[in-house]
Amino acid sequence: MKAILIATIAVIFSQNVYAQSTVWDNIKIRKDFETGTNDDDKAANLSFTFPKDKSNYFVVNAGVGYQYDNISGDHTMFKNSITGFFAYNRNNQIDKEQNNFKIGISNGMTIFTDNEQQTALFGSNTLEYLNDHSEDSQSMAITSYWYPFSKKKEFVKLGGYVAEEHLFAYYFLPTAGLEYQNKFEAALPESNGYHVRGYFALGANLLLKKPPANHKKEPVPKSFWSKGMELSVKYEARKNLLSNVDNTDSYIPMFTSELNIYPTQDNKFSIGLSYTNGANPINGLEKQTFWLLAIKFKK
Repeated sequence: MKAILIATIAVIFSQNVYAQSTVWDNIKIRKDFETGTNDDDKAANLSFTFPKDKSNYFVVNAGVGYQYDNISGDHTMFKNSITGFFAYNRNNQIDKEQNNFKIGISNGMTIFTDNEQQTALFGSNTLEYLNDHSEDSQSMAITSYWYPFSKKKEFVKLGGYVAEEHLFAYYFLPTAGLEYQNKFEAALPESNGYHVRGYFALGANLLLKKPPANHKKEPVPKSFWSKGMELSVKYEARKNLLSNVDNTDSYIPMFTSELNIYPTQDNKFSIGLSYTNGANPINGLEKQTFWLLAIKFKK
């Protein structure tokens, strides 16, 4: 099964008939690729500590992908993209160590619901293979997540920041979806089997802007100011709908909060302090609580 899955992903990923721009423009660096948001909850994490006479501590949550944009052609109300990706997660600073890698394909869809493109429905569908060294297991996962987007002035902001003449910006991110995960070749045979889970999440982001570098000393509208400091909180949960594994958790919650500071002007580099309480089986993260200070970057 593993060989077939990897071969299928490799074949699809190698087809570049949909490439629309240069290779470099299509390369993406993220923490994960299951959902299609480009905000900093997806930025890659990197943290190293080398104490004297003790074990080294390090955190790596990073992946690289190649995206084929707008494969739907000239449609103005529907956009489609495909990203092939590889991601690596390693954290030996937590109680239950995380050590795994993924290879997969993600399909991002945007369905606009009005001609002005003020509102839309975003979807992200992923097929991936997970090799978990901490649990000594392998699994195949298929996920589908959907969330709304709205930048109408008279309505609450959903799905992403909107360029407006304010010092602060915000948005909410409600998400719903389904997950299928089939674990095989596990060290503990009783953990082999499949799970079908319902997924929902509610996130909120608050941004404090900062003025960009302005060598001409001309006024720059706040709509175009850079990111300064960002606070985000998110509660997500998975409900087990169908499984052939005994003693499986029926409800898997996770709460995360994060504070990011942007020392540069391009919004691609930040320093973040995050808090996590819960579990994420798709990312091979077992149930636990921890804080993390990390350098974050994205492309």
